[in-house]
Parts: sequence; C-alpha cells; structure tokens
Amino acid sequence: MALIFDLYIIIVSIIILRNLKLGFFITLISHIIIPAVVRFKLGPISIAIYDVFMMCLILSFLIHKRYRKIKLPKPIHKYFIIYITSTFLLIFLSTGYVPYNYQILSFFKNFLFQVILYIIVGFYIIRNQDYYKYINILLIVSLIAGIYGIFSYVLKSNPYITTLNMIYSGNDLFAVFMDESRGGLEGRTYGTMGHPLAWGQFWNIILCFIWIIRNNIRKYLTFILIAVGIINIVLCGSRTAIVTSIVFLLFILLQYGIKKLLFIIPLSYISLIICMAILPQNIKNSNMIKYIESGIYFWDSSYSERANIQGSSKEMRYIQLQNSIRIMERNPIGGIGYNYEYYSLSTGRTISDNLYGLESILFKTLIEQGIIGLFVFIYTYNILRRYAVIKNKEQKILTNGYFFSFFVSMIFTGIQGNSYIYFMIFLMLFLENPHKICTNSKKINANILPAQ
Repeated sequence: MALIFDLYIIIVSIIILRNLKLGFFITLISHIIIPAVVRFKLGPISIAIYDVFMMCLILSFLIHKRYRKIKLPKPIHKYFIIYITSTFLLIFLSTGYVPYNYQILSFFKNFLFQVILYIIVGFYIIRNQDYYKYINILLIVSLIAGIYGIFSYVLKSNPYITTLNMIYSGNDLFAVFMDESRGGLEGRTYGTMGHPLAWGQFWNIILCFIWIIRNNIRKYLTFILIAVGIINIVLCGSRTAIVTSIVFLLFILLQYGIKKLLFIIPLSYISLIICMAILPQNIKNSNMIKYIESGIYFWDSSYSERANIQGSSKEMRYIQLQNSIRIMERNPIGGIGYNYEYYSLSTGRTISDNLYGLESILFKTLIEQGIIGLFVFIYTYNILRRYAVIKNKEQKILTNGYFFSFFVSMIFTGIQGNSYIYFMIFLMLFLENPHKICTNSKKINANILPAQ
C-alpha cells in the first residue's frame, strides 16, 4: 500500500509542476481523503506527503509566471501581512517557556510553509478563474468520504485509517474513538481524518459552503451531501459540531426576516421540550433520547452526565478560562510561547494540568501569544469577514453565517486538523468566481455547470 501512495505522490507532483491549477485542486481533494501521516519513502528519504506537494506548488508557482501577475485585493493583503507579521514578532515577546528555536521552527514549518503559503498560492490560483468543473469533483469526493464515515461507524472499525497509521507510524492511537460511547452513540466516526473533532468541523464548513453555492450545483447532489453531512456530524459525537450547524441554520432562517426568526426559534424549541416531556418513561431511558436531551438542555450538565458524555463541560471550561487568565498574566503581551499546545504534547512538559486539551482558540491564543495575539486574531478575522460580506453582497447574511459558525466552532473546540485550510479555500471558491452566485436559481446560467 505504501508503494501505491508513493506512486500517487509522484504522479500528483508531476501534475502540479505541469498544471498548477489542476495540481492545486488535486492537493485540496487529497487533504480530504488522505491523512497527513502518509509519507513519501524512497530509501533513506522520508518526507510527509503535504510537504512534497507544498514544495512542488511553490516551484510551479514560480515557473508559471502568469499567476504572479494576478493582484489580490487590499483587504486580503492586509489580513495576511498583519496576521503573519504579528504572529512572528510575538514569538520574541513571549516568556520563552516554549523554547524560541521550537517556536521559530513551528512558525516557519507548521504555520507558514504548510498552511499560510498553501492558502496564499490557492488565492492566486482561484482569483477570477473558471474552476467550477473542479468543484463537482470536490463535492463528489467529499460525498464518497462521508459515505465511508458512515460505513466505518456501522462497521465499528476504520480499516483505511488504521492501515495507514500502522504502515507509517506503527500504531493506531485513534482507534480508541471507535470504542468510545457517547449517549446513544456506540463509537465515534472520524472518516478519512485522524480525529472525530476534525471530521465534524470539516463537515460544518463544507455544509455551509454547499448551501451558499447550492444554486450552482445539482439539487439532488445538494440534498445527498447535506443528508450525509448531517449524519456524519451526529455520528462524530461532537456537540460543538451540532451547535455549529444550528448557528448556520439560524442565519439561513434569518434570510426570511428577523420577525419570523424570533417566532420560529422559540416555538421550535418549546415544541422540542414538550415532545421530550411527554415521551413515555421507557423511551426516555434510551441512550439516544438521553443524547438528544443533552443537546436540548445544554445548560444543565446533569443531562450530559446521564447521557454518559465525558467531553468538555461548562465547569471544565470555567477551569480552563481561570487557568488561561492566570498563565496569561505572567506575560500579557506575548504569552508563554507560540505553539505551546503541541510542544507540551510532544515533550510532556506542561505549565498546568488544568488546561486539558486547550480546545478553545481563545484559550490557546491567550496563553501562547497573550492579549495582543488574541486581539490580532479577532481583528484580522473581522477584516476577512468584512471583505467577504462586501464581495458577496447578494448573500450577505449567509456569508456572515459562514464566519460566525466557524468562529463558534473555534471557540468551543479550536482549529482541528486542516479546518483552517478548508475554511479559507472554500471561502475563496464562493467569493472569487467568474460566475455570479445568485439566490434565485432561475437566474443561473445553465452553462455554468455541465450536466452530470
């Protein structure tokens, strides 16, 4: 199997060098279906798959000069300049609890090389390009991955990820999720990715993306993708993924007017509570009903305990907040060091046992880069949001929903896996397109997408 992936890496690398646009979209699809554990191995050489692809993308970008002539909007330039520069400078203002050499290496390799440069190259490629034929493929591949996610839950095993983990790392630490019980769920699916939280966050992002471009794709494909996505969000066992979906749903309803929204939401919520109250006791004792109740009565941790949900509680979040503030106070300006989260995981050196997994982007940024880092993150995120809303005036509400739903997800569970890449690239896919996305399907040119 390793040989198959070696050949795949070689073929994709050649495609990237010959056709930057096609190669980029293949790497984007690869991010969805191939975990980062895969490596290119040739004798003593062993390089991570996405490091190989990134080197080829940069080289191809330098070769194909026409892409460098494309100008990015000023807000996008401003976003990247402030975000990148501040992240780097705050390293030298940190306490140094995380060694400076580790911080600098993490910044250049994990942040700049693997993430930011990939997104920037993607922005140049996507801007004002005709790429809708690739979106069909992207959605179909996502659908196949989603069906596999459901299949692995039913099977109570993830043979694809397990096999790759055993080949490339010699162990499968994530297999434990398939045996984890949460409420009515017996196991948690993580599909083609390494963690249920990353899987749920991916489907949150792509469902928002699908809804925004729904009038540019076939209705049956939209319906199937949404159904498969919702099922995977439930089966990944992440309450944050469910809440994030509900946040975007509120923005969908908001399109119909604030008055209708204020009527529909309370009525729907009260109806759910009444339905749960009148259920027979024998049904209410079922694990699935307990799981549903834990979501409806989200403010009461006793329902989560009844459903045997051992994830983050409000008490645990409060402890994390208290400790994050206490640690931040040691150096409010620059924090204790960039990428502390992974430094502590790799070395076992922790500054506090009460930070747990630092699931929230707020806690993580506050600890790692202080108040300034948190302020810059929120400020630059808003720069991007304002540009997107102005660029996509026809769907202003949904564009805001795209940003607010992801922000909620980051607050409750951080940035998982490649979610930041998906969020940024999908954003550009529905903003920077030569065909105007309309909310009225009758206005759509039938030639935008070929018949499938």
